[in-house]
Amino acid sequence: MYYVNDSDPANEEIYQVRHRDYNVGGQFDSENFAFYVQDQWQVTDNLVINAGLRNDTFENFNADGESFAKLDNQWALRLGAVWDVFGDGETKAWASYGRYYLPIAANTNIRLAGAETYTQEYYEFEGFADEALGIPNLTGAKTQPDDVFADGTAKSPDEIVDQNLDSMYSDEFIAGYQFQLNDEWSMSIQGTYRELSTTIEDMAIDAAVIEWAAANGYGDVSDIWDGFHQYVLTNPNSDMRIGTTELPGAEGELVYMDLSAEELGYPDSIRKYAAVDFMWQRAWDGVWMLNAAYTWSHNWGNNEGYVRSDNGQDDAGLTTLFDQPGLLDNAYGDLPNDRRHQVKLYGAYAVTEDLTLGANLQFWTGRPINAFGYHPTDTFAQAYDSESFFAGGEPAPRGSRGRTSSYYSIDVSASYNIDIGEEQTLVVRADIFNLLNNDRVTEVNEIYDDESSADPTNPDVNPNYGLPTAWQTPRYVRFSVNYSF
Repeated sequence: MYYVNDSDPANEEIYQVRHRDYNVGGQFDSENFAFYVQDQWQVTDNLVINAGLRNDTFENFNADGESFAKLDNQWALRLGAVWDVFGDGETKAWASYGRYYLPIAANTNIRLAGAETYTQEYYEFEGFADEALGIPNLTGAKTQPDDVFADGTAKSPDEIVDQNLDSMYSDEFIAGYQFQLNDEWSMSIQGTYRELSTTIEDMAIDAAVIEWAAANGYGDVSDIWDGFHQYVLTNPNSDMRIGTTELPGAEGELVYMDLSAEELGYPDSIRKYAAVDFMWQRAWDGVWMLNAAYTWSHNWGNNEGYVRSDNGQDDAGLTTLFDQPGLLDNAYGDLPNDRRHQVKLYGAYAVTEDLTLGANLQFWTGRPINAFGYHPTDTFAQAYDSESFFAGGEPAPRGSRGRTSSYYSIDVSASYNIDIGEEQTLVVRADIFNLLNNDRVTEVNEIYDDESSADPTNPDVNPNYGLPTAWQTPRYVRFSVNYSF
């Protein structure tokens, strides 16, 4: 890459070249171990209780084969009950509770605990090695000291994992009621609530370290902790104990820093889901059947999960969201998977004893739209370009820019049974997905501030903002043959 002189914007002459070297590798392991016990208790003729207890252990190893994160003694209760209300098998109510522990994404082993080399070198510009491809020569004199972000050694676990790290888990509550309408039809209603209770994120702690070092006699360390120097696996909005060997005057000794949640400046990681399902079922009678369902749901908070679909980041467990406190400003709202209304219809009809036709209709309302831009005041968050919940310097709360359009899809199928011998059957099947070839937009560009803007405090509007980036899958056909004997 090559640069014009930032101190003289009017002068477009190239004066230096930056050469970036990034490499990460090694052999990485993750070990997951679990055991559980469960039992079913027939309390009365009408009441059954299911109970279980599960214990999980997750351990992640770095490029040197050293354990850098071990989460154990994770006891998870599972409890459920089913009640035959009238004792006739036609009406039942149920409820359940479950806790689910989540492991640290294996990708974290590579990105955070790998043998990572990341350097930048700067040379005087001396023409191009290949001008057509824009590849410059690297033969000029060095113009400034090298930037060394990672030197090829795996960091000590004491420097990348919070000593106070707690397990990551979510809780789920379900309650439902089902009853017969007549001999063929039944109806049920079910409520679901899920909540991410604790999460683990990789967070930059530089701003807090700068303040801690000044308060504890180490002076100004902003030349080392420049905003992007130390990322730590921790629980957001929790006190942290983390080590470092880089404090001035410590002569490489490992020093532990106690940083409060207030000093770190990160909010809680929140993800909640609530839904109510209404379901109708017409049982198969040898001729036809029909299932219908309507779901109202709400998914909200500030953390979509391991990956992010709103900015297209699939770096599991290491998204930008909790990298800087400013990236969480205005981040609370409707999450990308919040589709408030869904309808599903599925039916089948036996034309003859061997030929069956089927159809499936699905309808979804649109997903929330964001406007990502530069953070106007947090310079560390600003360096991530258009990743903050601001647009043109003004707050743009999560999901506040409307929604994509609602859309639907119809799939149809036909299957034919061929008896080819005693206890042998051949089934030939054809499926057509998205029969009407609908092409509604399902996702749009959500980058509002143009990342090529010269001044991030006064950015231009991205001309591609709001334009489609994903559509419904086009119509396609699948043929299959199944032989059973």
